[in-house]
Amino acid sequence: MFVYKTLLIMNKIYFLLFSICPFLSFGQTKEITFSELTVGSGMYFGAVMTTTDITVTVQGPSDRFLAFGFGTGMATGNDAIIWSTLGSGAAPLQLRDHRMIGQGNEPTVDSQQDWTVVSNTISGGNRTIVATRALNTGDANDVAFTFASTTQNLFWAKGASASNQLVYHGAGNRASGIVRNWIVPDVTPPTISNTIPADNAIGASITTNLTINFSENISWGTGSLTLYDGNDNVIQTVSSGNPNVTITGTNFSYNPPSNLILNTSYYIKIDATAFKDAANNFFAGIADNVTWSFNTNDLVAPLVVAPFSPADDAVNVPSNGVCSISFNENVQISSTGVIEIFTSAGTLLESFNSGSAQLSVTGSTVNFSTTNPLGENTAYYIHITPGFIQDLAGNNFAGITTNTFWNFAVGDFSTPTIAGLNPLDNSIGVLLTTNPAITFNEPVALSTGSFFLVNELAGTSEEFSNSNGNTVISGNTVTLNPALDLESTTNYHILIDNNALMDLAGNPFAGISDTTDWSFRSTSELGLQELSMNEYSWNGKELIIQLDYSAGQIIDASGKLVRKIDSQKTVLDNLPIGIYTVRIHQNNVPSFFRIYME
Repeated sequence: MFVYKTLLIMNKIYFLLFSICPFLSFGQTKEITFSELTVGSGMYFGAVMTTTDITVTVQGPSDRFLAFGFGTGMATGNDAIIWSTLGSGAAPLQLRDHRMIGQGNEPTVDSQQDWTVVSNTISGGNRTIVATRALNTGDANDVAFTFASTTQNLFWAKGASASNQLVYHGAGNRASGIVRNWIVPDVTPPTISNTIPADNAIGASITTNLTINFSENISWGTGSLTLYDGNDNVIQTVSSGNPNVTITGTNFSYNPPSNLILNTSYYIKIDATAFKDAANNFFAGIADNVTWSFNTNDLVAPLVVAPFSPADDAVNVPSNGVCSISFNENVQISSTGVIEIFTSAGTLLESFNSGSAQLSVTGSTVNFSTTNPLGENTAYYIHITPGFIQDLAGNNFAGITTNTFWNFAVGDFSTPTIAGLNPLDNSIGVLLTTNPAITFNEPVALSTGSFFLVNELAGTSEEFSNSNGNTVISGNTVTLNPALDLESTTNYHILIDNNALMDLAGNPFAGISDTTDWSFRSTSELGLQELSMNEYSWNGKELIIQLDYSAGQIIDASGKLVRKIDSQKTVLDNLPIGIYTVRIHQNNVPSFFRIYME
């Protein structure tokens, strides 16, 4: 009576088998995924098998009989379950166990009914029946299911019209030769493989993303994840769609809205509906404050951030003694230890402790300065006791204990000063062959300026410079080499440009611009003793000699005798303008001085 060949297209309704079979134990199960047996038929089948029982879920139109069979078709002996009334309709409408007796013949009802209906519901024009029985009922009319099976042959039929009476359905309302696979279902919920930060982590980075690696791919469910601080304050709650969260395969990553706070405890709670795998198994969640907790305590020692000030190996450092060292985080000074400045020879210059007025901390920088300026042209190095500088969590800076980690040299910033003159300022009787020389407190070099030797009597000068080649430097001393010897009994002075000399660091000598700073008087060409100014006077006409002398002469510039004198006071007139030498004899010892006749 039943021929199972074709199918009728019906609305497809999906049904989660696990959700309607909560009573099943999934310790060891297999399943046939609930699905439409023939596309468009509206006839759905799914099953779950344990080692002892099988539970099927069948679905079809709610207004007619429904038949589902186990086997290749309507061949005699195949087993089927049918929702219907019987024959004339006198038998009640129910699910019955049948045995096929050939195509075109009405299946017989088993005398032993082994299926137990768990539920029978109608929704949206479809009837869904859940029924269960033992794998092997012992009834020869029933198919014996085995847990080792990997496939299941199925067939189906349904009424051709809206009637629950079991009648011939026609060729378009049947199908056979359907094969479904028994598969081992995924009933294992995802678990956490590891987290970042790890549970109980100490010193987690305040910029870290909170990461969970699960045992399998996951997706959002309907629940949420919440970050708390150690005082149970909610930092943020996130769920599906939050822009701070990404899920990639097994990885969940959460970027908090702002950096975590240093030296703070945190924990995370996760709803039991927050994450699920592809089989809709939900992660169990975290309901306490200890399963995933961590803190951001700082355990890392501060590190020096280059450059120092002065920089390591720096040269020409100012002598002001201002120093600083910067770190990668804010720091503080401890009560023990010191900062020490040594000369390169190992002499301690100054030490700074936590009570030093010259020592201060600003954020991540330690500043200190010497009481007195550092010595020029001197190298220094700095030591810092390990632990004297700490970060705010109390982690000790390793210190500086070598002489090369932070060393520098102070430059030369002082201008050269005069240490000696030859001839001395205000000298008299300077030899005519004298080459004037000036000695400084440090080695010097010629620059672009000049020296000038000025003959005061003649009003002339000779220039000495680097380009003229008439200047010689030896260490600290500069010697002028005049083209001619000095003129006898003549007043001279030397002027020096302020850019004529510099020390080896480039500091310029201030120069000599005053005619009295370096002046002198040459001796006679005859080698006579020259009288000093307090031994004679001359007002341009009257000559007074303070000494007793036996004879005297006045000689012109050519060496010609123009007048004899023999008294202490002599009036000179009618002499041409010019320079005259006055010679006198005291006890047969000649002396001289010069006068100028205007």
